[in-house]
Amino acid sequence: MVSGAQDAVFYTARNGVLAKRRRIAVKTPKYSDNEGFFAARTSSMRGGGAARSGAVREEDKWGVRNVFMKEAVEYLMELQRTYGMEQLFIFAPAYITKGLKNHLPKNMQEIIAKTFQGEYAHHHPFVLLEKIAEKKHEPVVPTSREARKILDK
Repeated sequence: MVSGAQDAVFYTARNGVLAKRRRIAVKTPKYSDNEGFFAARTSSMRGGGAARSGAVREEDKWGVRNVFMKEAVEYLMELQRTYGMEQLFIFAPAYITKGLKNHLPKNMQEIIAKTFQGEYAHHHPFVLLEKIAEKKHEPVVPTSREARKILDK
């Protein structure tokens, strides 16, 4: 899975064949009216005033991202049912990766082989495959003193 903030492309790799399965995108809603528009006039001590105006509405970017994550998780589960995925590689910004992991069911979380944090939405799929291959050949570095002792034996 290769993801941006509100769009993702899903690939499968089986028997030496890489296939693009689907692209999903959730668009940010555009408002066509001035709902929530306000105008105000302020006064100063000298009698002058300044006018200001604006809109109180804000884009609910987390609401849109939650809709996106829900759609992405639903499609990942569909891919799991169809192809019986053994490994899942996620290429996405850190906040998207974290959100996806929180939305995925436990059985899907367990097949996440590696997450690559960053913006990979416009990378060619072969570049992504090379990144996966590079990570498979990296040595495992223990993080705790106890783990180092066990691996040194």
